[in-house]
Amino acid sequence: MQPADGESGVRHQAVWIRVVGAVLIVLGVSVGVGWVMRLVGGRGPMGPDRAVTDWFVARRSTGLTDALRVAQPTGRGWVLIAIGGIGVGLLTLRRHRWTGAFLVVAMVGPELIVDIAKAVVDRHRPPVSLHLDVIGNGAFPSGHAFNTTVVVGALLVARWHLRKRAIPWWGWALAALVPLVVGLTRVYLGVHWITDVIGGWLLGALWVALLARAFFPSLTTRTPAGQVTRAP
Repeated sequence: MQPADGESGVRHQAVWIRVVGAVLIVLGVSVGVGWVMRLVGGRGPMGPDRAVTDWFVARRSTGLTDALRVAQPTGRGWVLIAIGGIGVGLLTLRRHRWTGAFLVVAMVGPELIVDIAKAVVDRHRPPVSLHLDVIGNGAFPSGHAFNTTVVVGALLVARWHLRKRAIPWWGWALAALVPLVVGLTRVYLGVHWITDVIGGWLLGALWVALLARAFFPSLTTRTPAGQVTRAP
């Protein structure tokens, strides 16, 4: 039985409250972790940061640098918006508006969270002499690592929600490979410390997980036989 209009409205209102909560949680974790890092290492490198950066810089080559620069647009905000727009358009044509709304929020949220976190934490990037890419604001968290994690994660969640079949191994492999390559490329290009990138990966995963819980609280259920099926 379909829920009444009033019931549906209340349900949607609860979802948006949870979305606001997700923004506050991820932003709070971002700032909290960033300030802990500042207490440990100031606004510069900490732990393995410098050693990892030196390892990548020592292996630079013209061909590899040119190739890795191609991957950089994947993590930029305008790419997220474009992917979200295409996804929403396709989902709307197929009358999956709620899943489209999930993608919109997933893609737009990182722009707000990352910009505020970087401004508040204000962590220094690696020395300018190492930079092979144009950069702007603070270092933590890495927007590219955060964004690419969100892109692949949100698309996997949307796919899982719309189909009953489990995601194949290559889907999970791709979901791990894209953020991994883009994130490590930021270290290679000398514009982020490895801890900035790791923070971006983890925060992006947290953001997708909280949004999935907000929009699809019963994404899957298990039958007595153990078969995974999509909740109604």
